[in-house]
Amino acid sequence: MAKRILSEVAERFDVARDQLQSFYDEFVKLSNKKPDGAVNKFKLVHLNRVVTTANELLGNEYVPFAEFTDFSEDEVPSNSDVVMMLAQYLSQMDRFHVDHSSKVNQFSTARTWLTDDHNEDGVQSEDDEQEEVDDDEELDDDDGEDDDT
Repeated sequence: MAKRILSEVAERFDVARDQLQSFYDEFVKLSNKKPDGAVNKFKLVHLNRVVTTANELLGNEYVPFAEFTDFSEDEVPSNSDVVMMLAQYLSQMDRFHVDHSSKVNQFSTARTWLTDDHNEDGVQSEDDEQEEVDDDEELDDDDGEDDDT
């Protein structure tokens, strides 16, 4: 059974996943040209920020390697080192997504997060829908006009 997460976590995850994919795509190009080329400090700083975020989101259960926290600035990684590690991260992020989502429908490979505000069908729960209706009614009651006239 899929596990639920907070919608804020799903949003952070989607951003981090996209950033990791972009880094991966760029480093594959660099690795094809110069596999043993050293990664410069600018790229390393930004890459490590995303890896740190991914580690926080994935937690102990999904992080690819428990002993790996980020790329060392002292032992500068090569382009191919980065590609290898990012491939592992992307794989684990996909696993995390599958474990915390459901298929949109039986004919699609698309998935939707199972968040605290959506049920397993990917639709808003009845309790949340009722809260929205109550909020809308409060807005309608407070239209800025005096009802005493």
